Amino acid sequence: MDILNIFLLFLNFYTYLYVGCKLNNLKFKITLQNFTLILIISVVHRFLPKFSFYHYSKIMLTFIMLFFLFKQTFKQDFFKIIELCFFTLIIMIIAEQFISIIFTKILNIDLCVIKSNKLFLLISNIAILILYVLMTNIKYLLVKFYQNTCNLDSRNNIIRN
Repeated sequence: MDILNIFLLFLNFYTYLYVGCKLNNLKFKITLQNFTLILIISVVHRFLPKFSFYHYSKIMLTFIMLFFLFKQTFKQDFFKIIELCFFTLIIMIIAEQFISIIFTKILNIDLCVIKSNKLFLLISNIAILILYVLMTNIKYLLVKFYQNTCNLDSRNNIIRN
């Protein structure tokens, strides 16, 4: 069970990295450094909450690990990384809530069944990741469409201020 959870965390952090690249307007690349960094973060993130003081603060632990990942990958300033981590986690929380609403309200599947059954756990996590990437790409396309439609340029006072 731990290998499946580590694999799902690995996929989650790779998806975080992809979304961070999209939000930063950078090109997403799979490198050996990113692979090893995400693998280490996934293993640490899986086993650190087993200690009593980290059990109830998984979102803070995810934020710290995500900050470390973005700081090592993007090499930007502190506040830009904090902003990127915040928006990345907000989009992920919205995707998780949307998938849980679909599973519980529309499909009438109990959340205890999803957590106990490995197949449902895998399907729900993959659905969350797909929705997460789709939401980010739709946001990126809408912003690009808005910029092209409105002919925005840097001399405009509204944009400059």
